[in-house]
Amino acid sequence: MSSDHNPILLNLFLKYSVPKITGKLTTNWNLFTSSLNKIEIQNPYDISTPTQLDKYVRDLESQINHAKLSASKPIKANTTYVDARLKELAAEHLKLESESLTKKLTNVNFEDGTIWKFVRPFKKKYKKINPLPSPACIANTDDEKDDCLANSLELQFSLNNIPHPDIEETVIGSVTCFRLENNMGTVLIDSSSPLK
Repeated sequence: MSSDHNPILLNLFLKYSVPKITGKLTTNWNLFTSSLNKIEIQNPYDISTPTQLDKYVRDLESQINHAKLSASKPIKANTTYVDARLKELAAEHLKLESESLTKKLTNVNFEDGTIWKFVRPFKKKYKKINPLPSPACIANTDDEKDDCLANSLELQFSLNNIPHPDIEETVIGSVTCFRLENNMGTVLIDSSSPLK
C-alpha cells in the first residue's frame, strides 16, 4: 500500500482556441451561463483513451465558444457602449421627472397665484456673458461689458462717409425727378441733406 502515495508528474499539453472576433463585443452573461448549463457532454469518467480525451476537450471547447458567440453581439465602431443597468436607471429618472412635472402642472392654479410661481423662471432669459476683450482692456464687470458692446455696435453701424458730394447731388436729383414724373409720392428728399 505504500505505492498509493507515490507522487506522479503529469504534463498536459492542451491545444485550445479562442473564438476569433474582430471589433468589440457586448456579452449577455446570463444567457451565456444558461447556455453553458444546457450543454450535453459525455461523462468524463467514461474516458479511457487519449483520443477520447482529445475529442471530449474539442467538443467542450467548441460548445463553450458557441455559447460565447451566441450570447454576444458586436458593438458598432463609433458607438460608445452603455451598460443596460445604466440605461434602466436613466429611463427611471426620466419617468420620475415627467411624473414630477405632471404633478406640478396639475397643481398650477389661476386663483391662488401658483401659475405665476411656475411661469416666472421661464420669463427670465438670463445668459452669462464671458469677459469681453475691448481695445483698452478686458471687460469683466457688467458696466464694462455694456460699454464694450455699445462701442462695438457704434463702430459697426456708423454712417458712411461718402467723399464725392457731386455724385450725391446727381443721385438725389435723378431720384426726385423719377418720383415727380411717376407721381410716386409727395415726399421729396431735401437735396441739401446727404444721402443716407
